Amino acid sequence: MRTFADVTVTAYDGAVSIIFQKLCKKLRSVRKQYTLLAAGFVSGNVLVYNITDKKVRIIEDPGPIYAVRIFDSDRIAYSRGDTIYIHQLQENEDDFSVFTMNSYGKRLFELKGHTSIVYALQYLDGVLYSASYDRTVRAWNLDTRALLWSYEYQASVYDIMLSCNSRIVIGGELHNSKSSVEMLDTRTGQLIYSVSDHKALIYRILCTKEFIITLGFDRVIVRDKDLEFIREFAPAKHYSAAMIDDEILATSHEGNEIGVWNIRTGKCVTRIPQKTASLVYSGIPGKLYVADYDGNVMLLDVFTQQKEDLFKCGSMTRVLNIY
Repeated sequence: MRTFADVTVTAYDGAVSIIFQKLCKKLRSVRKQYTLLAAGFVSGNVLVYNITDKKVRIIEDPGPIYAVRIFDSDRIAYSRGDTIYIHQLQENEDDFSVFTMNSYGKRLFELKGHTSIVYALQYLDGVLYSASYDRTVRAWNLDTRALLWSYEYQASVYDIMLSCNSRIVIGGELHNSKSSVEMLDTRTGQLIYSVSDHKALIYRILCTKEFIITLGFDRVIVRDKDLEFIREFAPAKHYSAAMIDDEILATSHEGNEIGVWNIRTGKCVTRIPQKTASLVYSGIPGKLYVADYDGNVMLLDVFTQQKEDLFKCGSMTRVLNIY
């Protein structure tokens, strides 16, 4: 088991500590192979970036796009308003870029049933899970297009995540001055555990092999697999987050900077000045795909803080997803 407990913070001027650089070199051989990056935009459209050939393709939609989930190499789900669209990714005969008006792939079908904005999507074994502002989490069989179950949360749901034990973890808006983290059975939608310790809305949820991390507009809380409290840190509003490693967390603070944290100690490793609307781990050790509020999507190295511009759309990127 790798440990980052000996990381020390040398400064908060945006520079990555030398100790952090040396430590992260150990992770250079740990790599996940991703092939596609999808971005959904406030003004509409989903852009699909092929990581291998570095080509950008567009799925035209008037938008705004709230959630995107690539669930296999050929299909993607995204939400506009209360409707979920299932789209097939296929190569068109003509090679085109983001600036053309051709639309990539074809729409397969729609899933209707939510009565308000769908904010999050997850996928497991042929089932798509959706979370909505209408206070419900729903499970859909993608083969039959049937609704399997619907669960009503205490308030609007902003995020859902699959835990390491294949359960659904959900979080959202305040109710009676607190926001609850709830765990559901993926097969039945039955409630298993519930805890209420955030004092502001829960905006993001992340899961590792050992931990469940909930990020609210008040702080970050690390929990075990049964939602038992372990520690809290980073009092701030957190808009987006990604795990760089099983123990290293990157979050966007107030949208103005990226903080890198050791979740085992709760200590900050470094801070990076970067306005961030959404971020996701790239699969390359120490590197994140980052989208800013102007529609720029880039690859950011948290070791050196160097950025590689990938593509740009004319409006804010609401969500990033990688496959």
